[in-house]
Amino acid sequence: MSQLPLRIREFAILITGREIQAPYVWYIHEPIALRAGITLETAGFLAKQQHPPHLTEDERIVYDFLTELHHTHMVQDATYLAMRQRFGDAGIVELTALDSYFALLGQQLNVARTPVPEGVIIPFNPPWKA
Repeated sequence: MSQLPLRIREFAILITGREIQAPYVWYIHEPIALRAGITLETAGFLAKQQHPPHLTEDERIVYDFLTELHHTHMVQDATYLAMRQRFGDAGIVELTALDSYFALLGQQLNVARTPVPEGVIIPFNPPWKA
């Protein structure tokens, strides 16, 4: 059973997909995230790798955790404790595993130069030259 609500899982997947520049991950998961309750405004800020200004407390905790993890390959004690207090040890394991899975998947899709369907617009460029 998941420790993280669907909205938070999809929010996390968008962060990971953008951090590793994985357009196919974004293409699949942005609509799911929006249906799960992530706002278009928040998705827009994530697409630009900017801190969204209107996050819920749960989103802020997850955003801080994942952006620190991607930028430093570690999280500060305060970030870890905030995540642990809100989601527990199982939530930390789940979020880290979710992030790792989508980082791996996104990198595989990027290496294979997996395109999004023709006509689909992604708000950032793929890391490869077309």
